[in-house]
Amino acid sequence: MFLKIINKKTHASEILKLEGNMWSVGRHPSCEIVIDDSAISRKHFDIIHTAEGYFVNDHGSSNRTKVNREKIEPNRPVKLNSGDIISVRHLEIVFEIRDTAFEDKLASLPQTVDDKRLSVESTNVGHFPVIYKETSAPAVLKIPHNDNLNKNNSNRKKQFAIVALVALIIYGLFLSDSKENPDLKPPDGQTTNPSIKGYDQLTEDQKKSVIDTFKLASSHFSNKKFTFCLSEIEKLHDIVPFYSDSKTLENMCREQLEIEQALLDEQKRRELREEAENKIHDTVDSCKKNVTTATTLEELNLCLQPAIELDPQNILIAELQSQVKINQEAKDNAAANQAEFARRVQVGRAIYDKATNNFNVGKLKTALDQYQSFVSGNYPSLSQEKATATRNIASITKSLEDKQNEQIERCRSSADSADPKVTIKACDAVLKEYPNSEEVIKIRSKAYMVLKRELKPMYEDSRLEESLGNIEAAKDKWMKIIEKSVPSDDYYQKAQRNLKKYGIEM
Repeated sequence: MFLKIINKKTHASEILKLEGNMWSVGRHPSCEIVIDDSAISRKHFDIIHTAEGYFVNDHGSSNRTKVNREKIEPNRPVKLNSGDIISVRHLEIVFEIRDTAFEDKLASLPQTVDDKRLSVESTNVGHFPVIYKETSAPAVLKIPHNDNLNKNNSNRKKQFAIVALVALIIYGLFLSDSKENPDLKPPDGQTTNPSIKGYDQLTEDQKKSVIDTFKLASSHFSNKKFTFCLSEIEKLHDIVPFYSDSKTLENMCREQLEIEQALLDEQKRRELREEAENKIHDTVDSCKKNVTTATTLEELNLCLQPAIELDPQNILIAELQSQVKINQEAKDNAAANQAEFARRVQVGRAIYDKATNNFNVGKLKTALDQYQSFVSGNYPSLSQEKATATRNIASITKSLEDKQNEQIERCRSSADSADPKVTIKACDAVLKEYPNSEEVIKIRSKAYMVLKRELKPMYEDSRLEESLGNIEAAKDKWMKIIEKSVPSDDYYQKAQRNLKKYGIEM
């Protein structure tokens, strides 16, 4: 079974060959498939091989797991088919199952990893698929090139054919060492360079040496002695650029060496991981014995430093750190609450003192706003001040209402005046402090309409005088309009512009 992991951000990819029956996937070094990416949780999901097939099981990770773009439920295994795509944000993992018939064909070839015989568990556990019993730990082998899985399988088929061809060639060579190899051709894609000495140009001794060396290299390959195989191939290529399928045999030997090295590296990693886990466990146990409610996170991390250097994401380290964080946060929260309490008292008292000062100097509207802010705010330990503020709010409200009524009466009484300008100014004084007084607005509007009716004929006469050339008469009329009107009126502003046109600033 193969996985192709594709990072859609960086466009990087790699192919993994999986052997065994259960593989955990995550950032944590203890996982069989380690993906160092922030999108992946420490232990994100498992791939399980059962008698029913392959399944993927999500561990309730924050970024969730999708199969063919559909989110799967945590701890509810979903069956996988060849070609399915497991995705986590920008990561895509293509799942491929190699053809079983092809596996049978490869059974006769030399293998670097012994075939595992597995038995099936006979009982079910809940809704979970029952995995095979493994004779050893799962294996994950990184394929050393970035070709896709179909190409990888194609190469395997080619190798099968090539090994069979090599066997036939060896058999033919053993029958007759004295016969020359007829019609040798270069490997696919390689052209013959006339400047390079070919097999046909060799002496008989050299030809015999080439044949013997090729046979020996093929024998080493069959006996899994891949280093010796490469050594013989290099000797052969020192004599002639290629002979029969020597280039293909060379590539096969190199690939097998890489696989052997990968297995050795994996074994070494497992040993180092076990050693690190034991050291982490001992360090955490030692530090845990010394933890008290007064222990700070800095002190704990200093104790845990040897374990943190080995695996900063280790769950045992994280649990102990979490315990100390909870203790420290509880102390910090208590101190923060106490400081916030004192701050709220200080802020509330400052607002109350400002309101009282404004109340004493007669700034009633400002004092009213500040008292109301103080009473509605959550200011602790100031109950006596709140009671005083409530009484003062009532007093200020009555005083402002009395003042408003007095000014409205002044506006109302001015409506009886023959001069609408007087009424407008009286009402404007009220609206400056009480802009929403409907009665005052109505009185002012009525006075303004009277003023407009008076000013209209005066302005029309002034324009007539101007058009007849009687500029002085026009100026007199504009001066009277300004005298009778108010600055916000249109006729006032027009008269002002006309006087300015003739050099008179008003």
